[in-house]
Amino acid sequence: MIKKFRLCKQTDFQNTIKGKTRMKTDSFSIILNKNKQNKSARYGISVSKKLGNAVVRNRVKRQVRSMIGEIDLFKEKIDVIIVIKDGYFSKTYFQNKDILENMLKQTITREVKR
Repeated sequence: MIKKFRLCKQTDFQNTIKGKTRMKTDSFSIILNKNKQNKSARYGISVSKKLGNAVVRNRVKRQVRSMIGEIDLFKEKIDVIIVIKDGYFSKTYFQNKDILENMLKQTITREVKR
């Protein structure tokens, strides 16, 4: 995932959190909001300190960025925050990727219909 497709600023995270489209599983929680700047999709990843030390959290973020790059949903004009949960560690990379891909497709189609 290229850096220009990332949500980095706190104000961007706060504006996205105000979005009404949310979906939860045991591995991920997704918050979705329409992008007001008409840019391509931007993603933010949040991993709590409760899930592990900095090495573990950074590894999880790298894996999720890789998943997002493989899914390739950058054509939509949305902002997405992906919150990692405890259930992430009980599944393999490919299981988590399938879960994330299904969740993103469902939430994006729900948001586009609004």
